Amino acid sequence: MSNPIIEIKSVLEETAVLSDEMISNLTGINMFLRALSVELRRTHPELLASIEANIEANIVEADESPRKISGKKYALSIARSE
Repeated sequence: MSNPIIEIKSVLEETAVLSDEMISNLTGINMFLRALSVELRRTHPELLASIEANIEANIVEADESPRKISGKKYALSIARSE
């Protein structure tokens, strides 16, 4: 399975939308979200389950554009990662 952050980064680099600094910030946000999901899983699993359900509902309701769907699926994968 490919790494979604690498896929997103490569698409953004190809379109020259983000600078290196912005990509670095996205990596930092990714690390923060992973740490947050681990802590929520440990301390408040019911809250994490609610967040995951919300993200899944948003995926279903999302516009069918691949970028919106893949971004929300990526957010869900972060919430579920350990």
